[in-house]
Amino acid sequence: MRINEAAQKTGVSAKNIRFYEAEGLLAPGRESGNGYRSYTDADLERLRRIRLLRLLDVPLPEIRAVLEGRESLPDAMRRHAVTLQARRQDVDAALSLCAALQKEPSLDGADIAALQAQVAAEQRKGVQFVDIERRDIRRRRSVGAVVGAGLFTALMLWTFALLLWAQTVDPLPWWLWALVAGIPAACVLGTLVVLWERLKEIRKDEIDAYRDY
Repeated sequence: MRINEAAQKTGVSAKNIRFYEAEGLLAPGRESGNGYRSYTDADLERLRRIRLLRLLDVPLPEIRAVLEGRESLPDAMRRHAVTLQARRQDVDAALSLCAALQKEPSLDGADIAALQAQVAAEQRKGVQFVDIERRDIRRRRSVGAVVGAGLFTALMLWTFALLLWAQTVDPLPWWLWALVAGIPAACVLGTLVVLWERLKEIRKDEIDAYRDY
């Protein structure tokens, strides 16, 4: 069966299926003649297993080790349970700080130094709070993507305006002008589409993008 049918039957998007294949978790056959991917029932069952473990946020290397038989499922789950327990401790620490701040009418009256000391104490215990630098980097990437796309779009619009002016000075056949003018128009449309997809990737935090698959 084709990839869209496999996606429909497993609940795994076609994009994710291709991602798993690129990561070596899945190796579908190819149809003779056209080279299209062809998924068997065994491939679908493998996809369901991958999806189940990904819902638990099991890292891809761990999933690969389990699927290939290099690690037993109980051992992998015990190791991952330790990771989840650490995350729960991180969340509990953050909730504790939120509860402390709820008792303050505003930040002006809060003992920030004492709260920072509490954060430092929790971090010494191994608690990890939000990575501020990573979040700020994501914002800078968003701004950079918008600025880059904006400059290229402005250049293409200027080119289109120049073609329009040239048409008034020395007219070309309408079909030829439309063909030439369609190039910058297509570039603008393509840039906006790419920008939208890029911003979606950045919002998902591409640094940890594997967790989205």
